[in-house]
Amino acid sequence: MSNVYVISDLHLGHVNVSKWRGFDNVDDMNNTIINNWNNTINKKDLVYVLGDIAMNKLYYKLLSCLKGDKIIVLGNHDDRRSVNDLLQYVRAVAGAIKYNGAWLTHFPIHESELRGLVNIHGHTHSVNVNNNRYFNVSCENINYTPILLNDKIKEMRMIIKNNIC
Repeated sequence: MSNVYVISDLHLGHVNVSKWRGFDNVDDMNNTIINNWNNTINKKDLVYVLGDIAMNKLYYKLLSCLKGDKIIVLGNHDDRRSVNDLLQYVRAVAGAIKYNGAWLTHFPIHESELRGLVNIHGHTHSVNVNNNRYFNVSCENINYTPILLNDKIKEMRMIIKNNIC
């Protein structure tokens, strides 16, 4: 049986982001993401990547080093003109996805758009929305490792149901 995972803001090949994240160099960051991913994901698993794959389409080839089936939600640093290049390495590309009671987006969506759902998002890196209906899966927040999506949605629903702060 395969699992479903989620992660955001890989920023593969992005030198400035690697420095900001505290890595020695961009290769160290890329290798950390690849190793963490491949130590977690199996060949038959599905991973939703919620944007900001790479600043340059030349780094899309690193997606072929990552195990599993990948679906991309485009981020603000993903070049829409390069979607066909991206599709060489992933199953699908979308703007937002409604999945199992959650919106999967790059940006946190406005509270009025949740419509009873929770929002799994990226974009804000280490800054989190102070609301139990939002969860930020930017690499920095999840130790550069994809997390189980259905478990996170279930946990969020339980916290909301029990009004746990």
